[in-house]
Amino acid sequence: MAISRGSQNTSDYFIGDWDYVAFITPKLSAIGARTDVLGMVSEGSLELSREDYQHQNSTFPRRVDFTAVTQAGMTFSGNVEEMSLINLRIAMAQDPATAGNYIYPGTSCTDSNNYGALKINRIQCQGFQNQLEVVIWKALAGGALSFGGGDEVTGIPVEFVAQDDTPGNYDGSSAAPLGYLYHTGVTV
Repeated sequence: MAISRGSQNTSDYFIGDWDYVAFITPKLSAIGARTDVLGMVSEGSLELSREDYQHQNSTFPRRVDFTAVTQAGMTFSGNVEEMSLINLRIAMAQDPATAGNYIYPGTSCTDSNNYGALKINRIQCQGFQNQLEVVIWKALAGGALSFGGGDEVTGIPVEFVAQDDTPGNYDGSSAAPLGYLYHTGVTV
């Protein structure tokens, strides 16, 4: 039997997909920034990860002296269902504002990848209207693009990985180098 925290507060439950997924270039706070809404992104999944290092002392039994964060990450993946030219360019880590109708997958071997901010929202539709907002300051699409076929709309799997932006070139800071997760519910 599942036991809910507190008094069965249903305002903490979210049903459905991420309602809004946008790629913003060159960055979120730039004047005249370009916002490309990716449209329907099914099976969207946000992954927040953290790895720690624990140092143990030399006494017996051993005890942990300290714990330090060694890695933290933010990744958003899902299936982009609209195969527009702009979505395909974003998924290939290319500039969505490029002129023409061609996409050249192997055009760059330098660090001139197209970074941008990724903003995703999830609105609670069962009456409470709470919202989760996630922003990745410096996101880059990665992974292999796979074009499937079938009787229904087949999405293109895409994954956006947060790049460390400690210096703050893409709105990040030493306190928030990857991005943030914001919940509009009741503050505790």
